[in-house]
Amino acid sequence: MHRMARTPDPIVPDDEALYRSVAKEHVVEGIGVLAAAVEMPACSFNRSKYSRDIDVVVPSRPSENGILEITPRELPPPVPRADALPYEFFAADDPIEPNDAHCEVRLRRSSTAYNKGHKPNPAIKAKACEELARRMRIRRAPT
Repeated sequence: MHRMARTPDPIVPDDEALYRSVAKEHVVEGIGVLAAAVEMPACSFNRSKYSRDIDVVVPSRPSENGILEITPRELPPPVPRADALPYEFFAADDPIEPNDAHCEVRLRRSSTAYNKGHKPNPAIKAKACEELARRMRIRRAPT
């Protein structure tokens, strides 16, 4: 029998830890987490409510054996744009089969619903990746 993923929670609490795996080449001592460690406009994480931190380290990605952590409260401020509303970060619960803990940190135009098909321009995406990576904590260093 095929099991469906759980129903998404309407919100991810501001103080809930979100975990993501990271490879050694995406962490630089003295600098921190590099922008290449995250994706935008949506970046996958596991919620601590449904997962242990170590659950993000999986055999299919053996080089990603470190663990990053952030909470929704720690997400970056909006990314400004000269000619339009800024882009804002938010955490969205997104359980998928077989990972009930899956969520995403997403980027959307302020005051606009998230649109999976919308792609911010490359400069906005690069800035968003830099800002998100800068706020990530290394919970377990990759080797």
